[in-house]
Amino acid sequence: MPALLPLIDISDTEVATLKTTPLLFYFKDRAVPMGLFCAVIVHLLSDSWRITSRQGNYSNFFTLQKTMEGCQIINLTLVEQLDCIEIHCGKTADRVKVKDAVEKSIKDVMEKKNIDDELPILAFYCSCGDARDHKATIKNSTIKEDFIIVNCEKFDDDIEEKSTENCSWLTSKRDIKDEFTKILHIGDLKEIITILQEKEFPFDKWFDFGLRLDVTYNQLQVIKNDMRESHPCLRECLAKWLITGKARYKELIEAVKGIGECAVADAIEHLSTK
Repeated sequence: MPALLPLIDISDTEVATLKTTPLLFYFKDRAVPMGLFCAVIVHLLSDSWRITSRQGNYSNFFTLQKTMEGCQIINLTLVEQLDCIEIHCGKTADRVKVKDAVEKSIKDVMEKKNIDDELPILAFYCSCGDARDHKATIKNSTIKEDFIIVNCEKFDDDIEEKSTENCSWLTSKRDIKDEFTKILHIGDLKEIITILQEKEFPFDKWFDFGLRLDVTYNQLQVIKNDMRESHPCLRECLAKWLITGKARYKELIEAVKGIGECAVADAIEHLSTK
């Protein structure tokens, strides 16, 4: 149970090393309701989130992970402060999903436990202050694709916030750089094969596909002679590609297009950048 874990000094160790810009579920002018944070963790665990490290979790600091459709893994860190719950997510492309999951959990828990309090409002630590001097609440009706309007609680001024870090919590803009340019490794083999299967990639085209991935003709001939069946041949072909240190989704999609499977390529591109 999360509530039985020890507390951690929020200004110390793991919390201090978090480099991301957090989104805040802010209980303005009041403390986070007692027991809410731990109840939210339990609720998330019941929704297929899992604990990533037992040693690095405390009753006010938790790191969770969830595997989404297509084997996409999302990471989430939650930190309980006096008047807010911080959520951290390193990958900008995942932040809207993380925000929605935590928002739903808070709402469900407060309703189920009959917590007589208003739902928290979304906020950031205001950029006009020093570090965490004060907060800026988000004005939901003015969310745009490239900026948001926040209200600085210190000066009671509306500010046009253009920080991509902050906007990524509220917009659905894709972070193509995260997925398209990251280097893939042999550990990604199972995920890639699963994606190709789900998108009905024709395994019998594995040889031409391998050439498009710059696997050498001689390597492909060896695979063909050793394996013969299309599925294991494709697996070994991808394994050869993944150990080059140059494998990326961008090249994978281009190779799929190169053998005339444009519909499959488009489906993979949508999945890898959503």
